[in-house]
Amino acid sequence: MKNINKLLRYAIPYKKHMAIAIAAMLVQVFVGFYIPFIMKDIIDIALPANDLNMVIWLSLFMLALAFLGMAGGILNTYSSQYISQHASAELRLDLFNKIQTLSFKNIDEFKTSRLITNATNDIVRVQMFFTFLLRMIIRAPLMVLFGLFLALTTSIELSNVFFITIPLLIVSIIIIMLFAYPRFKKVQVALDDLNNVVLENANAPQVIKSFVSQPYEKGKFDKVNENYRKINSSAESVMAFAEPIINMIFNLGVALILIFGAYYLNQNNVNFFNEIGEPRVGLLMAFSSYSQQILIGLMMFAFMMIF
Repeated sequence: MKNINKLLRYAIPYKKHMAIAIAAMLVQVFVGFYIPFIMKDIIDIALPANDLNMVIWLSLFMLALAFLGMAGGILNTYSSQYISQHASAELRLDLFNKIQTLSFKNIDEFKTSRLITNATNDIVRVQMFFTFLLRMIIRAPLMVLFGLFLALTTSIELSNVFFITIPLLIVSIIIIMLFAYPRFKKVQVALDDLNNVVLENANAPQVIKSFVSQPYEKGKFDKVNENYRKINSSAESVMAFAEPIINMIFNLGVALILIFGAYYLNQNNVNFFNEIGEPRVGLLMAFSSYSQQILIGLMMFAFMMIF
């Protein structure tokens, strides 16, 4: 937490852009949740009543909200990228200045390859953190909380689906993280070794040519390069399971909503019929949309913790 606070100091000078990014993100979240609510009224109220005027006006309203959400997305992306680029540039400059003040002993302890990785790859990850901060870290809990509130408001009965899908998603995420996190730590070490070999060759080309040791250096680079490939492939292979597993849980959620909906319709539950006695298909669609956004919010948390 202490390190995160230190990083956040680099974003503080850009309060205006942070406010714009957060406001735009809130607009995006609002639009994402409000559109299914309108769609529910179109399907469950306007269409059964053959009220074409209501269908047209609500459809136009949905279109306007979609453009508003797009504008919010553009503003959020631009502002978050502006902050991440400027904050990471200042952090990179401070890191470079700090390296200039290190003693020979400090440099030997840190290793030159580690310092290069800090100034390049690690700064890129910090830049991703600033981007995630304003696009996901704040957005994810809002999606989960608002999604749960609207889902429970829409249908208490269908909310039983969450007793299956949310635990499944959380368990899957924990398993993926347990396998992925140590592998990504090894990737960092392997990248240090790769940078070290490249740095040695870049700093002493005359010596290598004088002793005709190009084949030896090539073999050494091939070794660390292959090691980096294997370790990185191992880490990415774990992440390769994430998308299909999460998609399976998403699809399972949709299937369960339809199964539960069919069950309650068969039980003649009044909450699943409109005023003229027709099934509320819009309710099922809106609830499905809310459940998807809840799961997406949880998924965002997971990927932020891994990367």
